[in-house]
Amino acid sequence: MNHTDVHRIDVRIFLGSTLAVVIPAVLLHWAADPDRHRGGLTTPPFAWPRVLVAHFIAALPLAWLVAARLRKIPDLQDTSAALWIIVGLFGVAAGMIILPGIGQSLVTSEAGFITALLLRATVAFSLVLPWCMAFCGKITQLPSGWAWSVGVGLAAVPCGVYCQAVISNRTEVARDLLERERLVKARSLVLGLCELGSQEPLGSASPHQVLKYLDDLLPKLERAVAQLSAVPVSPSTRLQRATLLVRLDRLEEAAELLRPGAATDPNTAMFLAGIYRDLNRWVESTELYIAALEYFRPRSLDDPSAAEMCRLAYEGLVFICRQTNRHAEVERLLFQGLEVCPAEAAFFHCELGKHYAEVGRPAQAAYHLDKATRLDPIRYSRLVEKLRFSLLNGPYGCSFPRP
Repeated sequence: MNHTDVHRIDVRIFLGSTLAVVIPAVLLHWAADPDRHRGGLTTPPFAWPRVLVAHFIAALPLAWLVAARLRKIPDLQDTSAALWIIVGLFGVAAGMIILPGIGQSLVTSEAGFITALLLRATVAFSLVLPWCMAFCGKITQLPSGWAWSVGVGLAAVPCGVYCQAVISNRTEVARDLLERERLVKARSLVLGLCELGSQEPLGSASPHQVLKYLDDLLPKLERAVAQLSAVPVSPSTRLQRATLLVRLDRLEEAAELLRPGAATDPNTAMFLAGIYRDLNRWVESTELYIAALEYFRPRSLDDPSAAEMCRLAYEGLVFICRQTNRHAEVERLLFQGLEVCPAEAAFFHCELGKHYAEVGRPAQAAYHLDKATRLDPIRYSRLVEKLRFSLLNGPYGCSFPRP
């Protein structure tokens, strides 16, 4: 085999691999339900687009090996590339029809992580194979046995590791959204976790239990909002209706309701500040958080509810500073929060640990994370353990203190 033949093989493999990933992934994602797109999801059972692409890429080595083996069969040696491309497109069209039902069955049956992983790997391999067949030329030598083992392993193991990381990250986000009553937004994350076969708890319940709860609750909330809309707006109904709208992720409507009362009621101002934060309206949110701090800070040492409001205000301000890359301001706010809210010291030490980990100061991160664990082990030991693990395996792991 001369240099020109090798170059042609390389071009075929590159082109075939690119089309095998791009065309099925784009078409499947495009065909997903618009509600899933709004929630950041793709076609089931792949949950998120990055998981879909990861599975298609991971399936390529095994697909090329199988294509090489099939091309040795006399009846398949001379089949045209156009025929296999048509088969590939029919496979994608079938996937558009079948996969939503498969995903629903996967969630309903509460399938575990391994079952969901193998199902996704099988689907990805099936959709990638025809494109590899289209661009696989005549093979003179079959792959060895170890190559098959590597191909099968690559089709599942890397995606399994990656999906565990996705589950860990999305679980934390889902917990935060559930705590803040952002139920519609949380549902999309919970559905994605169920499709990946997650068993990590969300509070005291599994993802599947939370999904059933949300599917039962959200229609009731929609009806409650419709009933309140027919009632004239009063201070009591305004706050109740805004709370329901936030739970349904209708933030602009909730902000419009709360805006008149924010100037005179600090609690309403805090509520509106949180809504502005979620709408990425950093300036308005910062102004309201600072005004709330000025009101609640003088009473924070004697009044637990005022201390909690101060903690929430500092949490919101720190979030905004992180989003706008003002790291020095994050540190200043967290130390200020330690002075203003000593009863919430565990929270501020944990946030300081996260901050120092993000800016590459592992010794300070370790000190504050350990402090948070000692002050409130029930609330922070699990979270700190995850942070410690990620730090030990990150770029600063060699300088991060071992327990």
